[in-house]
Amino acid sequence: MIELLAVVVIIGILAAILIPVSGMIRHKANQSICASNMRQLGTASKLYTNEHGGKLISTPYIQSGYWFQQLYHYLDVKQRASGTSKVFTCPEDEEAIKELASGNSEWARLSYLLLKENQEWSRINEIDDPARSPAFIDADQPATNDYKSEARFISKVKGADGWRHGAGVNVCYWDGSVRYIENPTYAEVFYLNE
Repeated sequence: MIELLAVVVIIGILAAILIPVSGMIRHKANQSICASNMRQLGTASKLYTNEHGGKLISTPYIQSGYWFQQLYHYLDVKQRASGTSKVFTCPEDEEAIKELASGNSEWARLSYLLLKENQEWSRINEIDDPARSPAFIDADQPATNDYKSEARFISKVKGADGWRHGAGVNVCYWDGSVRYIENPTYAEVFYLNE
């Protein structure tokens, strides 16, 4: 009887250890998927810039659409096709995942915010150091256009509560690289590209 109790206690202890660890592993895997999505956005953005004579994707709505619609061609995404826009969705963004699964409007599927209010005429050579200048951020308040600028977005961020990946955030830079910044400052995320 004592042996059986000992086995039950050991199983309980192991379960108490393994359950939180498996949750942490899942969150880290989702952080990696998010970084991969952002890397694809960065690559698509570079392709767009190269094909358009150095012009950056535009924040305001232009004839070819909002910033994310300007990238569809480079991501092989069909406009308004249900289930094809996972690249625009962080797996930790539960609200966007629900919208994606329901097939509702693509507007709610965005998990990422395009930084720098680029006008239609903005060019890559205007950015001093693309490798240190944030282009996209994994955002709790994503935006389709320039209405939601960083000033409006940052009001929603209250320290680590505003980031999906623990105490940090994935950031894609204008050179296409993606980095995880732990405990980022406002300037690290928004103003390196000024």
